Amino acid sequence: RPSRPEDNNIPVVVGSTWEIPVYTSAIVHTGGNYMSSGFGQSMSTDLIYSENSGNEDWVDSQMELYLGIDNYVTMADPLSYVSIDHIDCWAKMLSPDRLLVLQLPPSHDDYVALEAAADLLESTESPCGTDWEVYRVASSGSEGYTNSLINNDHVYVPLFGSGYDAAAIALYESAMPGYTIEGFEYGGWLPSDALHCRTRNV
Repeated sequence: RPSRPEDNNIPVVVGSTWEIPVYTSAIVHTGGNYMSSGFGQSMSTDLIYSENSGNEDWVDSQMELYLGIDNYVTMADPLSYVSIDHIDCWAKMLSPDRLLVLQLPPSHDDYVALEAAADLLESTESPCGTDWEVYRVASSGSEGYTNSLINNDHVYVPLFGSGYDAAAIALYESAMPGYTIEGFEYGGWLPSDALHCRTRNV
């Protein structure tokens, strides 16, 4: 992105160090606004289009050409209290047929919009040929539990020191049997800036 030009050098350095080819697209994209099933389907908010001059056809073609994505699911961001419009602030793919979506209290201003987004995802076909199985993780709005990191057989979940933390860990354990779920509390986590935002894995 224009505000973080040095990020573009990371894959070049990694590729050179590991002696693997690097292919570069001109697309403007952010890691926090991207999640993939690994089976030709990915999801983002429609920020991806506005950051690329609104050229939806070109964006979709880049996603297919470089990443093999032939089913790119995009939607409006349902959260007004988060300004970055990244999908990892409220949703996360857990497997090729399971999704985690934040759940706000009914009194929250974004409750209706988030429920509509969850319903839309639940009715979307997964790469397995079935509708997505959607799990909901409770948050007051101050906790961004979907902003977690899956790395091999471990899942790292940001904890916020709130009364919702224990239920979030239990929800991940229920939704991802066989994985080691580890919670990390850190005073700097934000609902829009936690583990997935701050890390990358290869």
